[in-house]
Amino acid sequence: MSTRPYDAAFSLRFGESMKEAELLKKELEKLGLKVFLCSVMPGGKLDKEIINAFDEAKLIVIFGSLTYGTEGTTKFSSSEELVFIMEEEKPFYLIKMCDRFKEASTRFYLNKNVMYDVWMVGTPMPDKLPSGIIDKFKSIGGDITSSMATMAVSSSTSSNKDDRLGKIEKMIQVVKDGSNAEEKTEAAGALRILARDAENKKKIAALGGLKPLIQLVKDGTAEGKQEAACALCSLSVNAENQKKIASLGGIEPLIQLTNDGSAEGKEYAALALNNLAVNAENKKKIASLGGIEPLIQLTKDGTAEGKKNAAWALCNLSMNAENKKKIADLGGLEPLIQLVYDGNAEGKKNAAMALRNLAVNAENQKKIASLGGIEPLIQLTKDGTAEGKENAAAALWNLAANNAENQKKIASLGGIEALTQLTKDGNAEAKKMAAGALTLLN
Repeated sequence: MSTRPYDAAFSLRFGESMKEAELLKKELEKLGLKVFLCSVMPGGKLDKEIINAFDEAKLIVIFGSLTYGTEGTTKFSSSEELVFIMEEEKPFYLIKMCDRFKEASTRFYLNKNVMYDVWMVGTPMPDKLPSGIIDKFKSIGGDITSSMATMAVSSSTSSNKDDRLGKIEKMIQVVKDGSNAEEKTEAAGALRILARDAENKKKIAALGGLKPLIQLVKDGTAEGKQEAACALCSLSVNAENQKKIASLGGIEPLIQLTNDGSAEGKEYAALALNNLAVNAENKKKIASLGGIEPLIQLTKDGTAEGKKNAAWALCNLSMNAENKKKIADLGGLEPLIQLVYDGNAEGKKNAAMALRNLAVNAENQKKIASLGGIEPLIQLTKDGTAEGKENAAAALWNLAANNAENQKKIASLGGIEALTQLTKDGNAEAKKMAAGALTLLN
């Protein structure tokens, strides 16, 4: 059993940022860090385990959520952790996850003079966060075992263009004909990191990197497929790459992965399809190749991240008139309505955005109302995120357009009051959508 000490230890409030901590741990471990994240839930014997891990770790990563630093029910909560970090003068990396800490002592220790990265709870992890932590770790004398992933991090921040090109070419070659599955997976992960950079997106495509990644999505191990799909996610943000991935046959294996991949593989495949669906021709291709059904299924039974990504993909696909009908015919309205009810913040926002597009179709207007879609949309105008409220108001506006029955339903379910309130306290776009809906209801 390895006796290597922890490189980094995580300090957090379990109930507020555990999901984000698990995600970052996975990323940092791929980059060669040994990370401590306490696996004992509150109430367990976690004081000795945490103290020892914090003592040996070179760097503490603080997940600064709203109530971080508040005394908990255990002997060793984030309050004690913060005091230990400060008294021991442990190097730390602050991730700010709220606008203002609730606890005064937290605001004192983690004041405005402390450098931090922003990552709000429930939002995607910032692309440069893992490399920022790696840089901090190295700056305090930390040493990382060399790997393709760490090479990719150093290359992505390097100003030497020849160095970058050489690393990219090497990674592509390994994905194509690496000696084993593990090596191919690691190289795909390195390309995923490199693809976060806008210029690298173009270079990876120009150097022939798309085809081997597509092939790995087809025939790699579960982890290899996942890494390749994630790399294609980043690469498909580029408009030219959206066309190239489709022309190289990349849509079919991503649809297949959405259907039968691992939980994470499905998440990344759905996100890649979402990006590809920004392109008008790809909207048609994804639908014609059977991509709508597995995305609908993922909104029903995927992870929270999978549901969110699938709803987003359906939103982009539903901007096509034929796809509006197909999504409804294939049973896509019900899971989207359900996601507005019980999804996470991003899931609710994306589902409302999809329903906003789908409600442009007259038949879908009736179906969404008959399936109980009006009530959760009204609720979202009250308690959603800023974008969630905006999309919910826009969906209600579309549902009310030229439909007297829906206008009555929205009014009877308290929609007028909710929309009126939104015209007062929503953001500029939400106010505009709410005001538009109200013109049809008053």
